[in-house]
Amino acid sequence: MPWSRASALDRHLECPAASWLTRADHGRWEPGYLVTEWTPPPQDPPPDDSTLAEWGTQMHLAKEGSPLATDPWLSWMEPHRDALYPPALGRHEVPFGLCCRTGAIELWTERDGDPDRWKRSRGPSFVTGTVDWWGRLPGGEPWVDDLKTGWYPPAVTHPQLLLYALVASRTAKSATVRISVTHWRRGWEEPERKWQQVGPATLEAFEDELRAAYQRAAGPSGPTPRPGPHCRYCPSGPVCPSVVGEEKP
Repeated sequence: MPWSRASALDRHLECPAASWLTRADHGRWEPGYLVTEWTPPPQDPPPDDSTLAEWGTQMHLAKEGSPLATDPWLSWMEPHRDALYPPALGRHEVPFGLCCRTGAIELWTERDGDPDRWKRSRGPSFVTGTVDWWGRLPGGEPWVDDLKTGWYPPAVTHPQLLLYALVASRTAKSATVRISVTHWRRGWEEPERKWQQVGPATLEAFEDELRAAYQRAAGPSGPTPRPGPHCRYCPSGPVCPSVVGEEKP
């Protein structure tokens, strides 16, 4: 298993324990990313509320025009899809893995089979993810986009999108990458998009931060919790000693 997923990278950059502690996921306990043997905690996980997760899942399916997409999401996205994501400029949903020890990048191909299984099979020094949209602008610059459906949009340079940009920069051998966040909140009739260009200084600093976070998670000092704002939404909160105040199994 990789030490982190792109979608969880914000808290994994801050807290080494996030890679080790069990986490509540859709009403059930799941092992930590770097744990091979584990025993579920004795208490019940928090109640499952998948409403927002379902909204995000359906919007992403509609974004790429997947056969699994359903209405009303498909009808909402249809008038905007080609303008937001011009088919000639790129493609949707590109799985990848980046080794935080060597810097090597691996891209999923159809011969690799199921993308989720492929990502789970990457080694413990990898961070994995799926780029929502990966394209190339008419001038030749790589462009990656992250579709967000939550109430508040993240900063354009949030860790998940910087990871996408790092992978795109290395793969395309381009010094700069254009990044965008497309925000489509529940109830909106159309999305908003914000843009930014990132260059070598930003991407090199982010890679240094990424490698340091991996070393904290996998290094000899062990999975020591580092409390902070991320604790408010961390799915490991119910069993984390920094949150509950005592050691839990």
